[in-house]
Amino acid sequence: MNNEWMLFMVGSASALALEGLKLYEYRGKLDHKEYAEALRSLKAWIPLIGLVLASGFLTWTTLQGEGAGPKQAMLVSFGLRSLAQRPRPAE
Repeated sequence: MNNEWMLFMVGSASALALEGLKLYEYRGKLDHKEYAEALRSLKAWIPLIGLVLASGFLTWTTLQGEGAGPKQAMLVSFGLRSLAQRPRPAE
């Protein structure tokens, strides 16, 4: 696998790992019925897949030609995913 694909794959995998942790976090916050409905809903999966692919693409474009390794790709992906989150309303 060349470096270009490695950047995309590590960026996507990192975003997917963070999203998996977020889903696990929701498991404790929502009741069982709401959680099960959310997991079956396309409204949840389509943005998740889009975010994972966008994170891989943006990681690749950010680090392309920089000679970056998997560690840098993972860190950039984490940062990009955090930037993509909506701001939380003030409580």
